Amino acid sequence: MRAEVEPTVTMAALSLILARSRAVLDGVSNDKHLEDEMVASAKRITLKWSLAVGISSLACLLPLTAWAGADGSWKNGAEVYAKVCGYCHEGGIVGPVLKGRKLPPEYITFIVRHGLRAMPAFTAAFIDDEALKGVADYISKSAAESKEGEENGR
Repeated sequence: MRAEVEPTVTMAALSLILARSRAVLDGVSNDKHLEDEMVASAKRITLKWSLAVGISSLACLLPLTAWAGADGSWKNGAEVYAKVCGYCHEGGIVGPVLKGRKLPPEYITFIVRHGLRAMPAFTAAFIDDEALKGVADYISKSAAESKEGEENGR
């Protein structure tokens, strides 16, 4: 189970860093190293949030057919998973790991069409029924990913 940070906690941490940075910049502190470190930390946090918001906004705005082949169709469920689902579900970065859980294709189809928690709903305008059936079958039949350093079967 991964730990989730509440947005208010993250914003509070960012506000604290910025407040301390302001104090340093206003001359309350004469520690140049601390000043540089705090400004760099605030910039890193801002950059990470900007990238996360930008990438997720782009993914929501572009139709999934943009990642399909030149004729607008997908080769198979593995391609849909690799180009769309894997961004959030590989390694459980944003969404849960799906491979190896033997989820029923009907369940996957329902969640994709209706969404659940952080997972947005993907209408037929974003992923057609044939591609959705292919990716649902692929996920339900896929084996679990092996962890780094482990060999399959040992």
